[in-house]
Amino acid sequence: MPLSWRRLLRQARWRSRVFIRSTWSTVERPFFPAPKPKEGKGVLLLRLDGIGDFWLSLPLFASLRQAYAGQRFVLIANALWADLAQETGLFSEVLPLQVADFLRKPRYRYTVLRKLREVEPFAVLWSVALRRRIAVEDLLAHALPAQHKFAWQRDSSAEENRILAHWIDSHTYTHVYPNPLPFAVHEWLHHSQQVASAGLPPLDFRLYLQLRERWRLLNGSSFVAVVGGAGSGRRRPDPALFAQLAHALARRLGRPVRLFGGVGDRPYLEAIARHLPHPVESLEAGTLPLLKVIAQLLSAHVVIAPETGLAHIAATLGLPTLVVAGGGHWGRFIPYPPEAPFLLKVLHHPLPCYGCGWHCQYPLQGDRPFFCLEAIGPAQAIETALSWWETHIGTPFSAPTTRT
Repeated sequence: MPLSWRRLLRQARWRSRVFIRSTWSTVERPFFPAPKPKEGKGVLLLRLDGIGDFWLSLPLFASLRQAYAGQRFVLIANALWADLAQETGLFSEVLPLQVADFLRKPRYRYTVLRKLREVEPFAVLWSVALRRRIAVEDLLAHALPAQHKFAWQRDSSAEENRILAHWIDSHTYTHVYPNPLPFAVHEWLHHSQQVASAGLPPLDFRLYLQLRERWRLLNGSSFVAVVGGAGSGRRRPDPALFAQLAHALARRLGRPVRLFGGVGDRPYLEAIARHLPHPVESLEAGTLPLLKVIAQLLSAHVVIAPETGLAHIAATLGLPTLVVAGGGHWGRFIPYPPEAPFLLKVLHHPLPCYGCGWHCQYPLQGDRPFFCLEAIGPAQAIETALSWWETHIGTPFSAPTTRT
């Protein structure tokens, strides 16, 4: 990957912010001393990142559930998707946490830490995220009462100071399992390595099919779905590109267009609607809870989305999904491994700087997308999308196989 002063500067700014938060949380630790190990019951899991990260880790959670069959299985989850986690049926209990408030509001953080130190001790704690944050997952693991605490070696995307991270790991966890795979290897392959290193049962992807059958609507009318949310505004393509893709597929399929997103996505979705030559059937921007959005998406003929959690949910629940993506985390979440039995197509423009971690080396203009997204030409994207549709759609959804 070519070096540039812009990329190095943006990376340095981000690492400085991470280091300040991590150092401060380390200073806070003595005020919330780790409980003395006591014999406990049940399993406690920590997963606090985005919807997509959680959703792709379901096979890993299923493996842990099988390993601890019959025991209480509790997840501390990001409040954004805690209800979704509960509906999967994997967990005995899901405890929601407002991650942004935990990071930024000392009063909320201290209240949470005090309450968690008083919960009934668990036999085992697993911190499953590879991008563990010292100021979030590690601080929680430190304060929680558990007889044994396990984690996997954090990967480079955490961008934590290595010396501080090593000290935190050695003073927090009973054992940290190795993670020898590079960052750009897909998340599912990382999870396969995780279960192998810890001696856990192999991943089982059939859970996705089971959830599809449980959640699908029997009488929903078909449509072209466009999802507007993304990790940040710059990771969404130009709304005109989405509109042209949606129009091409809607005309090819003879279906209406429906737009989905959160409250903050409304201006973006309205911009897409303005670029369409025909009115949209509906625009849902924060008007429906996440579970109802997923239920409605299951009636879609095709889903068009940026790289976002709902795109992964749609694809793994058997929906043909077109993802318009840049290269910041290329390889880690998209594209899927060739053997994955899901209908997901990534529309992108390859560049030598792929894998930059979104520390872009190009000038950023206003609220415009990253350069790798700006470089995707509408004509080529539409041609690729229609060719993919003609080649692959009609392929029946098959039950995902078990990977080892």
